[in-house]
Amino acid sequence: MSTMNYKKGDLILQEGSIGDEMYFISKGKVNVFKVINNEKIDLGVLGEDEFFGEMSLVLDDSRAASVEALEDTEVKGYGKDTFINLIKEDPDVALEIIEKFAKRLKESHAVISKIIGEKKCVEIMYGKK
Repeated sequence: MSTMNYKKGDLILQEGSIGDEMYFISKGKVNVFKVINNEKIDLGVLGEDEFFGEMSLVLDDSRAASVEALEDTEVKGYGKDTFINLIKEDPDVALEIIEKFAKRLKESHAVISKIIGEKKCVEIMYGKK
C-alpha cells in the first residue's frame, strides 16, 4: 500500500493509461470524468472512504476514465496482490465493494437508457431510422 497526496486540480488518473493500482480516498474529493468528442463529461464526485481505479485492477485493462482532485486529496493505493489479500482478510470490504459496483452499474444503466431514449426521440422527430 502506498499513500499519495494531490493538490486541487491535479490529475490522478488518465483515461487510457495502464492501471495497476486502485485507490481509496482517505481525505478530500475527486471528480471522475471522460472526454468524448473533445467534451469533458463528468461521471461523478467521490469523497472520503470511497474508491476508484478498481476496473483496471480487476480487469487488467487500461483506465476507463480520468480522475482529478477537486480539493487537496490523500489516497491510499493498492496493487492487485495487496487488494486480494485485503479482501481475504476482511470479507466486509469485499461486500462494500460489490455494493458500490452494483450501484455504479445501476447508475450506468440509467444513463444508457436515457441516451437510448433520447436517440429514439430524435429519430422520431426527424424521421430517421
